[in-house]
Amino acid sequence: MRVTKVDVRHNGERTNKTRIYIFSKVETILKMLEERHSRPYVEYKKLIPQIMKEVKKSDPDTYSILKDVKWKWLQTAGCSCGCSPGFIGGNIPKNIFVEIKQN
Repeated sequence: MRVTKVDVRHNGERTNKTRIYIFSKVETILKMLEERHSRPYVEYKKLIPQIMKEVKKSDPDTYSILKDVKWKWLQTAGCSCGCSPGFIGGNIPKNIFVEIKQN
């Protein structure tokens, strides 16, 4: 598994916590919905150093704030129904969207 794209976006200040959402490039929407409650978040967590390297390249100010954050997986990171799992941490209103490719 490797990171192919990282996009840092302001989240509209809906919350002051940063979220990292991970998507597989080859996964269909149906497959994503079917497996949203069984994500391999332990494997995803291993990608965070690589994700942070990409954040540093594209948004150094955000990186300087997030570089030492301890990220926590939450099934309800994006909404209360659990359809948008991701990592949560940091104290800035940013979302990080990560595209991965399975090996």
